[in-house]
Amino acid sequence: MYKTGIAVPNNNCNDALSDGCYYYGTDSANAPIVGGYGTIFTMVSVGLTGNNTNNWVQQLGMTTGNVLKFRQKINNNAWTTWQTITKS
Repeated sequence: MYKTGIAVPNNNCNDALSDGCYYYGTDSANAPIVGGYGTIFTMVSVGLTGNNTNNWVQQLGMTTGNVLKFRQKINNNAWTTWQTITKS
């Protein structure tokens, strides 16, 4: 089931590994914008939770400052850095 409106687990965006919509605050670790507020949508390729084995996790981060960012975690690799999505 898709989760909505919950805080990032352990106040760390890296731990938002299950399908869902999470919010983060100024003191949340690994947020798209350090010291800001926003929402993260987490999407998992297979299953409902990233398992560090055979699926990938993608996050779309939206800040309260109208900035859109993206990152991903493939299998047991580390999270990529947050990349800003801009209009073309």
